Amino acid sequence: MEYKDYYRTLSVSKTATAGDIKKAFRKLARKYHPDVNPSDPSAERRFKEVNEAHEVIGNPDTRQKYDELGANWKHYERAQAAGQNPFGGRGRSMSEEDIHQVFGGDPFSDFFQNFFGGDGRQSRPSPNRRAESAQNLEHELTITLEQAFLGVTQRLSIRDGGNSRSIDVRIPAGVSDGSRVRVAGKGARSGDHRKHQDLYLRIKLAPHALFTRKGRDLYLNRDVTLSTALLGGTIDVTTLSGETIQLKIPSTTQPGQVFRIKEHGMPSLQKRTRRGNLYVTADVQLPSKLNTKEKELAEQFAALLTKRSPTKQ
Repeated sequence: MEYKDYYRTLSVSKTATAGDIKKAFRKLARKYHPDVNPSDPSAERRFKEVNEAHEVIGNPDTRQKYDELGANWKHYERAQAAGQNPFGGRGRSMSEEDIHQVFGGDPFSDFFQNFFGGDGRQSRPSPNRRAESAQNLEHELTITLEQAFLGVTQRLSIRDGGNSRSIDVRIPAGVSDGSRVRVAGKGARSGDHRKHQDLYLRIKLAPHALFTRKGRDLYLNRDVTLSTALLGGTIDVTTLSGETIQLKIPSTTQPGQVFRIKEHGMPSLQKRTRRGNLYVTADVQLPSKLNTKEKELAEQFAALLTKRSPTKQ
């Protein structure tokens, strides 16, 4: 079992005031909150660590006990294994409900459970806790790119104790492939049958016929005629939202040239008004064959190009 430096976890000194600890906790909790980082397992882990650290050093009583551990924590661990309370009394049981509601299961480390998780003789989650957390459900849900763009309410059929029930779940706008959406209280019943556990939806995006997504940006190929590429003009671009935008194509546009349309990509999961960009790649269309007149004109054009100085081509 590894010693947990809770001061280091919250980036505060051992002499930090209660106000300093609270301020640091709030800052880090916002940074690593699962709603802000829905598909980042490392952020989920850090969020748990930050909450655990605050549970201990954010409370004067448990902070004093933690400070007493210091370098002697191995001695206290042996006392715990012998069934003794190294702090000389019944320790205060930490509230796990908030973190449990976010993640399900046991949110705290072995170190926390061993020293701060009850009366000093329960170093692992109780069988009831294990039975309860085991009822959290995970379900893969495939949605379209348009649904990820707008957000969608889906009706799902959930198996619960051999029975099926239908629930409506809201998928927020901006979710990405692999996002994990938590639906509180919509899983199976807990081991004691008193409440429903959580449902976790793993989002899978179906491939789109036209658009490709990278982060919040969207990518689209659009045909551009040879005359428009040479002389310039405009083309109509239909965005994922269905809006039609006229994109200006400058003269001598090259095949594969990319144009950016600002803020017409995917919405941010955290702030819907913040949008990515749409990148349009020019797919210059060459004629499959030329008639006699077209071939003559092409030859004349080629002759003109060869007469130009290299610096002007």
